[in-house]
Amino acid sequence: YTATLLIELSTCTRGGRRFRPNMLLASTDKRNCISVQPPYLKAWGDSDKEKVDLLKTKMDKMKDFDFVTPFPKVEYIIEPEKQYCSKCRLTFYLVEGGDS
Repeated sequence: YTATLLIELSTCTRGGRRFRPNMLLASTDKRNCISVQPPYLKAWGDSDKEKVDLLKTKMDKMKDFDFVTPFPKVEYIIEPEKQYCSKCRLTFYLVEGGDS
């Protein structure tokens, strides 16, 4: 199963000028583009497995599904005719179970 979130930034007009959104992305460390806030400042796990488990616990409040991983697939949608990037799609992978 998957859960998908589409984020779209909207344009606005001020003083007769149109402002278009454009996502600026990190070019050296792509992990900076999408980040999940650490669960607890004082209890951030020592190992990578502990960190992933803490992130899953913070994010997962679903009754019927569990996250496979708290890190989504990230896609930036660039429409060639518009020449800018205003959309981002996040896809999380799920398994049946819930209340992990």
